[in-house]
Amino acid sequence: MLNKINSAQQIMLVVHKNPDADSLGSASAMYHHLIRLGKKVTLYCATSPIDPKLYCIPHANKLRSVVKKSADLVIAFDCGSYDRLGFECTTFLINIDHHRSNNSFGDINIVDQDAISTATVLLRWFKDNNIELNATMATALYASISDDSLGFMSTLTDASTFKDTLYLIEHGANTELINQELFLKVSLSAMRLKSIITQSLELVHDAKIAFLKVTQDDLASSGARVEESDDLLYEAVHLPTALVAILIRQRKDGGVRVSLKSAKGVDVGSIAKKFGGGGHHFSAGFIDKSSTIEQIKRELILQIQRSI
Repeated sequence: MLNKINSAQQIMLVVHKNPDADSLGSASAMYHHLIRLGKKVTLYCATSPIDPKLYCIPHANKLRSVVKKSADLVIAFDCGSYDRLGFECTTFLINIDHHRSNNSFGDINIVDQDAISTATVLLRWFKDNNIELNATMATALYASISDDSLGFMSTLTDASTFKDTLYLIEHGANTELINQELFLKVSLSAMRLKSIITQSLELVHDAKIAFLKVTQDDLASSGARVEESDDLLYEAVHLPTALVAILIRQRKDGGVRVSLKSAKGVDVGSIAKKFGGGGHHFSAGFIDKSSTIEQIKRELILQIQRSI
């Protein structure tokens, strides 16, 4: 990978569709490193606009949604599958990720399915190649790790997570900024949407499965973005009897987008895979372009009942 980067003239860094902090933070850290080297670099994301809270991550304002056709190297970050790139890549592709669903679609694949975040994988690569971090890079990587570890509350958080975090703090990571923006700031529209979603909460299968739903009407009446529904899913999975929490979101162009969380051992990544999606053991999702909320709900209940 290092040789490919050194020989490349124009590099495009890819943040996955509907980006999260891990994808953008990892790409941001690499972007800053490549700029230091004097490289021509484009930071690309197929979807726009992004979640406003992600603008606390360095270089987020550099994101572009136009493919750089002159690029002779593409590096993808946190893309659990090829379609997450959002475009057809015909250029030499480096794939850096940590998802179990990743099938090594790159020409070079740096994938660690046991890593808590893609930033963890990238940080190891920086260290292995004696690449010194500065405060900007450390802040970007801290945003990634803190977000993917759910503020260090994920069951995947271990001693190595805290060692990496200490390393980033020692290199100038602005933890106060990231913690405030990613975890504490909330919009009025998000609070309105939370009130609406809470009313849709339904417990089934002896209250082991918690269902939440968001319709296009819900988004319109609250003025919220679809991503602002995520926080309640984390709350639902920690209900006393819940083993799995599911959020089904109605898509504007038809079908549904489904997010699944588990806090008590159920492998939702395997469940999502049955529907053409993927993710991790405790967090996964998929898109169904033709089903309604009620249709996909019935199918999910059958699949989950076989798993718990």
